[in-house]
Amino acid sequence: MEQGKARFGPSTLVIELNDLTRRVAAGENPKELENLAALIEERFQLTDGQQTGVRDLASQTDQASRLKELVLDAAGSDGATQFVVVQRPDTTNGRFVHELRCETLANGSASAGAGTGVQRLTIGIAHCDADCGNWGWGQE
Repeated sequence: MEQGKARFGPSTLVIELNDLTRRVAAGENPKELENLAALIEERFQLTDGQQTGVRDLASQTDQASRLKELVLDAAGSDGATQFVVVQRPDTTNGRFVHELRCETLANGSASAGAGTGVQRLTIGIAHCDADCGNWGWGQE
């Protein structure tokens, strides 16, 4: 891993995706949106397993296109759509996995709180094991 780069993990990826979303919403056309795998490789220290996962994303043009489309959709949602990380137990081995998701509040209001009957529509984007050393794209 290269020194001087941030460690890669689900939270740092969410920060980058939400930052891209804000930049697109502000009218920018960030070059990073065209190659999200290159963005990850450029900005983060990656383990061998993470590097493999990022290269898998680069080779899966349908997943990369879907992720770009989700960023563009989130940018046009007036804050109702955002990227989040959810930690949940893996039913096969009992360990926890992280899922990168794109969530949209069904009523279109990002300020609506719990208990208001707001439904969250969620799209699974990626998943990783408990230490995020191994990644997979799409829903698990």
